[in-house]
Amino acid sequence: MPAPTALLDLIARFTDQLDDYQRGRYNETQFRRDFLDPLFKFLCRTI
Repeated sequence: MPAPTALLDLIARFTDQLDDYQRGRYNETQFRRDFLDPLFKFLCRTI
């Protein structure tokens, strides 16, 4: 079964911004709002 588009979009966004995450250009709150919160919402919907 292929991965859902919403998950693939989150992965692509994370990959595109990985350098910023690693260089400290993103703080924890920004990272949580932009990536983790949407990821957890997606996971909760699929259960």
